[in-house]
Amino acid sequence: MLLDETNKFLEARVNEALTDQNRDVYESTRDASNRLARVPYCVYLYYIRFNADGLPEVRHYFKDYGAPVSYADVDTKIAELAKNARDDGAVPTPEGYDFQRVKWKRVSYLAVLVDSPHWKLWKKSDGKAGIKFVTTTTPPSTPNHSFFDAKDVPVYIDGQLRDAIVLVNHVLDKDGNVLGHGQPYNTVSEPFHFDIYFDVGNHAAGGASSVFIIDPGGNNMGPPPPPP
Repeated sequence: MLLDETNKFLEARVNEALTDQNRDVYESTRDASNRLARVPYCVYLYYIRFNADGLPEVRHYFKDYGAPVSYADVDTKIAELAKNARDDGAVPTPEGYDFQRVKWKRVSYLAVLVDSPHWKLWKKSDGKAGIKFVTTTTPPSTPNHSFFDAKDVPVYIDGQLRDAIVLVNHVLDKDGNVLGHGQPYNTVSEPFHFDIYFDVGNHAAGGASSVFIIDPGGNNMGPPPPPP
């Protein structure tokens, strides 16, 4: 009963925060008439795993593919980056750790993947968004007007199924224009704060799970340099 009431409380928190000013990351902007819906060339992956000592580790990976990465093909790119991360690979190497001082400098795909059978990201198909942007005063952050087109992605790493969410950072301001348009590249900074929701438990055994939230933040840097 307690777990059920906790889940209801958290779902209500998610729904209350989704307004016209703080829009759902699953909202689609992939419309040919949208002049700012550019196809990204690069992917940021936030890879979460648990080390032998039981402590979590978060690594940031970034890769520029030098050409547009289609919405359909990004799933494969995430799987490749996740495999590289599990293997401690060097193509690419991590560019950061934890969720501190995250800066997004390009129009890009952002992906979050947790490499654990016990941590399951919430899924839109279940009516529960796994990532939600929130507006905070301490530290200050702005409502979502840049991160959209999210999708839940099943990723296999060495034959093991893992959960991921990917969304597109269009690097837009509140009026729907390129952030910092007319300014030198990456000189304008806009802070965001978001929550990532997980069900944690022994899913293979069908046992009960508990809800956990990771609540990082980051800064969009604009205007982003070309290409997207």
